[in-house]
Amino acid sequence: MTNRKRAQEEAKELLRGIGARQVRLVCGLVVFSYVTSHFLNHALGNISVEAMEIGVHYHTAFWQFLPVAVAFYTAALTHTGLGIWAFYQRREFRWRAIEPLQLALGLSIPLLIMFHVIGVRLGVTLFGHQKLYPQELYTFWVARPDRGLQIAIVLRAVPVGGRGAAPDARAARPLPGRT
Repeated sequence: MTNRKRAQEEAKELLRGIGARQVRLVCGLVVFSYVTSHFLNHALGNISVEAMEIGVHYHTAFWQFLPVAVAFYTAALTHTGLGIWAFYQRREFRWRAIEPLQLALGLSIPLLIMFHVIGVRLGVTLFGHQKLYPQELYTFWVARPDRGLQIAIVLRAVPVGGRGAAPDARAARPLPGRT
């Protein structure tokens, strides 16, 4: 068997072992990475608003780079769709105590991210309206405190969603040829 044929067989075997659960897990990790880097940038506000503005420059340079942005938006949509699909396929609804909370938070995170993207990203793209951190902080904590509450919910929801994925990661089948 030639090296090329062997590589093709190994690739087929690898792809055969990947299911919706593994795809949802990987997409969730991409979304989790984005939200974590975003919140780390917010944490720079503990130093100063100037530190936040420097941090957001690097954050946007990475996440708005076209291939990364396409991968992020694809992962977010795929993760949301596969989460809804997993809920739809569920055969029984005897839940552990944490599962309804995980479901509610898991379905709210994409909506809250969507509102944020529409408000910030599309504002820049469509209208050239660049919001900087002083405007955002004023909006979240003075003009619209309900928006600050949304941020607080997401700050709490993302780690709960990540912990909800931990059993999925442990239960995932090992890839073929891996021990």
